[in-house]
Amino acid sequence: MKHLRLRLIPDEETIHPLFTMLTGREYLSRAQMVDWNVADTDQPRLLFAIEGDRSEVQAELDSMANVVDYEFTPIDDIRFYLHVWPETTSVSQKLFNMYQSEDLIIVHPILYENGSAYVSILGKSENLQRAMDRFSSGLGVTVERIGGFPTSPETIMSRLSVRQREAVEIGFELGYYQHPRQATQEDIAARMGCAPNTVTAHLQKAEAKIIAALLE
Repeated sequence: MKHLRLRLIPDEETIHPLFTMLTGREYLSRAQMVDWNVADTDQPRLLFAIEGDRSEVQAELDSMANVVDYEFTPIDDIRFYLHVWPETTSVSQKLFNMYQSEDLIIVHPILYENGSAYVSILGKSENLQRAMDRFSSGLGVTVERIGGFPTSPETIMSRLSVRQREAVEIGFELGYYQHPRQATQEDIAARMGCAPNTVTAHLQKAEAKIIAALLE
């Protein structure tokens, strides 16, 4: 079984306004499709996990003639689920039909950002090739990665030792990986009760393992 990581960009004539909203609005900091039901490809049900301004999303959805209905499930002030019933376009219809007919597995979530959707697909080589051939009209496709089964975050983190994982998690919590950095290795060392050079070693080994896993 092969794994394809694709970047999808519909052309201006076939793009759905829902896609435009999810990938290009400043009031959204994150948008992911976490599940869907496309048993009826003419009337799919899509579930998104979103971070952003819910009132802005609602206002834009209300202005879309080709969104049949939608519902919000709030998580907190900026995070919520969006359950939406969109009308299909020629491109989305083709995609939904392909997923059902080509014996492919879509790995969720699908990430939306910067005018693009990023999707991982699993399947046999011949099925993936037929899928790519069908993408040629109305949908720009860039292959971001091809290889074996994608590694999950849990699998990657399981490769770290207890102290390596602790160093990474504390560093992330304190802002060590932000730009500009909000914490130093000394700050991490103080939390861990060890010397800064020990933290340096933990972080370097952990980062090497994480990068190696992502490049497999």
